[in-house]
Amino acid sequence: MSVIRSFFISLSPVSTWVVSNALMHVFGIIFSVYTQSLEFYIAAIVAWHSILLGMDSKDLSRWYPNSITLFRLLHLPVLWLIRESSFMFCVVLTSFFICDALDGVVARLFSQPSEYGEYLDKDLDAASIGFLSLLVTVFHGIPYFFIIGMLRYGYVFFRVFQTNTYDENEYTDKINSNAKVYYVVSLVCLIGGFYFQTSQLSLILWHLSFGITIASFLKSVIFRLR
Repeated sequence: MSVIRSFFISLSPVSTWVVSNALMHVFGIIFSVYTQSLEFYIAAIVAWHSILLGMDSKDLSRWYPNSITLFRLLHLPVLWLIRESSFMFCVVLTSFFICDALDGVVARLFSQPSEYGEYLDKDLDAASIGFLSLLVTVFHGIPYFFIIGMLRYGYVFFRVFQTNTYDENEYTDKINSNAKVYYVVSLVCLIGGFYFQTSQLSLILWHLSFGITIASFLKSVIFRLR
């Protein structure tokens, strides 16, 4: 316990916050797998990110991009409610990722980008992958799929323990030019799996998504260990 306490004391305030956030998500994912229910994790994501958005919206100029991020956030409980409708689920999920690109465009258009807002955006991306990976694990019979929902947070722990700090911009999708391609292909397979969730094709697409994500993550870790 004293070792853990000393570790947290040695961190900068930002790194402490990032590690605490990662711990919250890891706990939520593991708890959801254990209880075979996602209500707690969804409620935690919505509540936590609503608080963070409120903190970033003290400056009224941040309202435009943050309102889009809030709209994205509200997609998650809707996705939970319509999870049994393949077509509507994919429509709403596509809307979620379109809004992902849109909030950054709006922030730059109105000259309102912020490091904090960028972190919120990336964390919501990671939370959504955690949510989707839990759906596959809990409702579609791939018991290990939730692992990809924890990879980002595992990378946070890896970098903080390795360097005693964490730079959001160095995460997997920033490591090399191919990583974004891996991410997009993996995401398309993940979404496609939900569209074809009543057929065997869904299992093929989800396993492809899982393999690509794991390979990209391991490549990033090996790159940082050099």
